[in-house]
Order: sequence, then structure tokens, then C-alpha cells
Amino acid sequence: MLIWGGSNRPEHVGGVLGDGALYSPHSNTWRPMNTVGAPSGRVAGVSVWTGTDWIIWGGKTTSGTLPVTGALFNPQSNTWRPMSAANAPAGRFFATAVWTGSSMIIWGGEGAAGVRNDGAIYHPATDSWTTIATAGAPTPRLVHTAVWSGSEMIIWGGGNPFTSSGAIYSPSSDQWRSMPDAPVAGRGAHSALWTGSGMLIFAGWGGQNYKDLLLFQTS
Repeated sequence: MLIWGGSNRPEHVGGVLGDGALYSPHSNTWRPMNTVGAPSGRVAGVSVWTGTDWIIWGGKTTSGTLPVTGALFNPQSNTWRPMSAANAPAGRFFATAVWTGSSMIIWGGEGAAGVRNDGAIYHPATDSWTTIATAGAPTPRLVHTAVWSGSEMIIWGGGNPFTSSGAIYSPSSDQWRSMPDAPVAGRGAHSALWTGSGMLIFAGWGGQNYKDLLLFQTS
């Protein structure tokens, strides 16, 4: 298990951290991450596991800035390597990210100009970014969820205001397709996962705490 960054104060006010550690369940031990080359301390960024590296990007710093920077951490060598910021999307926090098997897709979140409904794809093999289409994308939101189905990214829920809507993005065609609104109250900060054939959502907050469970089938 890898942990990194975050805040040690309530509501992320100050206390933003730029360190981390690796935990081994086999030996029940911790070891610190190398900080040389690590990103600046931040909260509410995005991260994905590629199978060999951990990618960390975006978030919010102690001063409130929204960096467009990130880095890849390799636990085998305990080293970081920086990500290109060329053509990176606008800085944001409370966005989502999924790993496709070859690239990371980030979407949504809150930026300097407000809540967003755009995103981009990061390609580790070429250390490059490409933007994704906004036509047909969900309305702007943050604290939503995203899952990867094996071929598509499903965005659902989130706030601005809280919604039960979403949409499905195909990186192969760079197109969005609609999905029906869920028959539950709109919410954010819920949990979502891909089962292999559908998306499960659970709980969340939308003016009150929810504890319901819902399954969305893509076909």
C-alpha cells in the first residue's frame, strides 16, 4: 500500500504534506518514500496505479494554488520522475482519474475559474497530454466518481449542485454518450466501483447522508 500527501488539519486548512510511505502487509512494516523529485505537497489531487508506477497529479497546495504538475513514483526503485506540464489541463482539485491500461484520464473538479466539465488524457509512454471532447460531457461537477469499464470511463454524481446524472466516455472515439439519471437522490463523495459488468454506487452526501446501493448496467 502506498500513501502520499494530504493534510493533517481539519478541512484541509494548512498542514498540507508532501511525503509518504509504503506499507507491506507481508512483513507488517513501513518504509518511507524518497522525497527527491516528489511533487509539491497537496491535497485532493488524483492518482492511479499503472501496474508499475503510481501517478499523482493536480490538487491544491497550502497557499491555495492549483498546480498542473505531477510525478510518477516507482516503488521498486523508490524514485520519482516528473510529468510534463506541456498541454496539461488547467489545475484543479476534487477531480477524478481512471487508468485505462495505457493512459490516465482525468475529468472534472474545481479550478480557479470554478467547477469544470473538461478533462485530458496523460500518456506515460510519451510523457504527453491530449485533451478530451467536451461535447456531450456531463455538467460541471466535483466530488463525483469515475470508473473504468475496460473500454469506457463512466462519470456519475457529484456536486454543483448535487446530481444523479452522468455520462460515458470512450477514449477510442473521443466521444461521450448519455446514461439515464439514477433513480436515487443526487449526491457526492459516494463510493463507486466496476464489477466487471456494471457500476456499483454506495452511500454519499447530498444534503443528508445516504446509505443506499445501486447497480448501473452499461448494456
